[in-house]
Amino acid sequence: MNANIQKIVVYAIRGLQLLFSILVLGLSAGFLSDIESNFGRVSYNLVVSLFTIVYIVFLGVLSVTLQNTTLPIIILVIESLLTLFWLIAFALTADTFGSIDCFFLSDWCKIGKALIPFGLFNWLLFAASLILFVIYTSVPLGKAHGISGSLTKPTTFSFGAIFSNNIPAPESKEDPIAEENIGVSIYTEEQRESSLEKDEYPSADLGDEGTTLKD
Repeated sequence: MNANIQKIVVYAIRGLQLLFSILVLGLSAGFLSDIESNFGRVSYNLVVSLFTIVYIVFLGVLSVTLQNTTLPIIILVIESLLTLFWLIAFALTADTFGSIDCFFLSDWCKIGKALIPFGLFNWLLFAASLILFVIYTSVPLGKAHGISGSLTKPTTFSFGAIFSNNIPAPESKEDPIAEENIGVSIYTEEQRESSLEKDEYPSADLGDEGTTLKD
């Protein structure tokens, strides 16, 4: 993928993830304030959105303090967890508020319904960032360093920690069969040259012998 396209994709994904998380955080806080009580499913949305905001801020700090260098396993684990967490958040709010008619109810119902699409969007966004991370970072690093090396070796990422900046080319291994064939061909060539030389010298010897016999 082109570097410019990568930059656009990363800024779009991370920006929308941050935006939707802030909206979910505000809506969840507004819902809990409106009912003046704790409601577990909405509180879960609040915690997940807060965790997501902290993660996006961490990625920004990473680019400033550590030159975007970190262990790939950290990004992989957090991306996987957030994909799962947002799927659960979306499922909980859809199950709770999806079938409710809010026409005769107070604002808390409308807030609950508003949580559904934002939870869905963030789940899709984190699924996308996880898939891109695996395809463009984990798999190339795995080919170059093996599975363990691809996860535990510090890697430099572009901003947003989806695409790696230093994917090494996989080490080329020489083909032993090719080497053997090369050796055979060289040996055969040497044999052919040696046999040609032998064919020349005996003829000279026969000529000398013929001269001797005539004498």
